[in-house]
Amino acid sequence: MFEYNARTEVINGAKFIEKDIILFDYSYMGDLLLRVNVSLATSGFGFVIAEDDGEDISLSANIYLIKINSDDSYHIIYKSGTEQSTIDNGFFLSATKVYQDKDVVLHFRKKNEKLFINKAIQQEDGRFDEIPLIEYRMMYDMENYKIGIYSNGGNTVSYAAIFTEAPSNWVSNVFNANGGRIKWIKNGFTIDEAEYDIEVESENIEMKAGKYYFDYKTNNPDMKAYIFKSYRKKTKNENRRTREEISLTRIDEVKDMLKGNDFFELDEDHAINIRFKAKWGTVKDICIKNDRYADFVETSYGVNHRDPGRLLFDLKKIKSVRIKATLESIPYQDLSQDWVYHLFQRGNDTVVLNQDIPFGKEIQYVFTASNGKLMADNKLIATMRTGNILSAFYNVTVNIRELIIVTKEGKEINVLLQKTFKT
Repeated sequence: MFEYNARTEVINGAKFIEKDIILFDYSYMGDLLLRVNVSLATSGFGFVIAEDDGEDISLSANIYLIKINSDDSYHIIYKSGTEQSTIDNGFFLSATKVYQDKDVVLHFRKKNEKLFINKAIQQEDGRFDEIPLIEYRMMYDMENYKIGIYSNGGNTVSYAAIFTEAPSNWVSNVFNANGGRIKWIKNGFTIDEAEYDIEVESENIEMKAGKYYFDYKTNNPDMKAYIFKSYRKKTKNENRRTREEISLTRIDEVKDMLKGNDFFELDEDHAINIRFKAKWGTVKDICIKNDRYADFVETSYGVNHRDPGRLLFDLKKIKSVRIKATLESIPYQDLSQDWVYHLFQRGNDTVVLNQDIPFGKEIQYVFTASNGKLMADNKLIATMRTGNILSAFYNVTVNIRELIIVTKEGKEINVLLQKTFKT
């Protein structure tokens, strides 16, 4: 994960030969936490954050270096282009002595425009207590930036990890991947540079009993996806799992509920987990749906249920309807089910998919209220005489290019063409 232009020895980590800076080679945005385990042999260790404008990072107009000294003091050095100056001096916020222990864990945290350095102490349950050392506010929040480690010669960094915020109810496992990272993107995530599989999982998705279709987009044909029932008890820290829990993945294939890799069934209401595993690749537009052919719809937090759409025409006021439309998809259903969709319906008469209405072809439909005849490209496909309401395109995906209504008085209304006047 480092830019390999610093002078270090790779002996149980990265040992600095002389005063230098190691930059992580990724550009970040938003907030993050950098955790390092370091053996401090000499005074002078710290962190760097540099605004990334896509050019040479060493010439960035906005770089901060925070240097920690053995006497518990610190210096903050600001560099803009080729000019630099010390902009702050001080001592630690607490009485903690960083250099009293040979091996320490330090947290460098960016939160909005603020920078924090804390000493971290690991507890038996694996979590960390933090003791504040330094807090500093930058001039403004950086949109894109790189981070790095500064040190004098003699200090050794044995471990470094970067943590960024993940979406709610998503967890990840990189413990067994031997490197690599996860980047959260809009409606998805990207995995790269891992030697072994990285795991990304969404937990405790509440589902009703029924049959569902699972869909997502990926650029990696070897991306593995699993769906299984969630049995984890809810706690105050329900999004936290121990390393052992996350690492127990050998039985994924046994627990997997996916059939044919695109659908699963629940015989009762139950929460489920979705897990992805791969060494690299992007996954986006993840969705669970009732209709096999439905497209991805971006949603907010929680389950989003939408009632099927349709067009309704009051035949007491209408002489005829003319529609130009292209049928995109219909819901999948078992033969034993009642119709979960229709193209047209009046009273007890229903028109569903047939050879006269193929997918992907624009067809002009004309319905005449007086005789109940429905024409498709001048061909009679149905006669529907009962009922005062005509329902069209219920629970289907259709592209309508023209919709013209002729009233009882003979007035023609182009519904898709709106005329407005400003005076």
